[in-house]
Amino acid sequence: MHLTTDDILGSLSTIMASFTFKDVHAFRQMLQSTNAILSGSAALAIFEPKRFTPTDLDFYVHLSNMGSLMLFLSRHEYYVETTCDYGHLFANNNDNDVAMVLTLRNFSAEKNINIIVAMDGRRLLSIITHFDSTIAMNYVAWYGFVTSPL
Repeated sequence: MHLTTDDILGSLSTIMASFTFKDVHAFRQMLQSTNAILSGSAALAIFEPKRFTPTDLDFYVHLSNMGSLMLFLSRHEYYVETTCDYGHLFANNNDNDVAMVLTLRNFSAEKNINIIVAMDGRRLLSIITHFDSTIAMNYVAWYGFVTSPL
């Protein structure tokens, strides 16, 4: 299957709208300003929209950019539901790459967002690629979309 840029942006727009993000340009600007990465089932659904429906969004961000990401999400009525120190649960979490995992919820839209917070100086992609799941190895960054073959 060959996807055009318009196909990919259309899928991204549809998915983001379902999570209350109507302005895809602003969403991508947020990814750039925070250096956050969107991964998981939402990223895979961009490339395979008929096969995957994301139930949540998974963001990876550095600790120093977490506040800016959370401010953006709070403007869309996402609020912290749980905060956990899950770093020890991540595969190959050498030297405590993961500081914490936050779950935010938009109660009116009934949608969840997970934020995997990396220690500053750690590579976000190295955390993502330590997963055994193909779903986690797909990601969206401000500069583009990356997928691994299914």
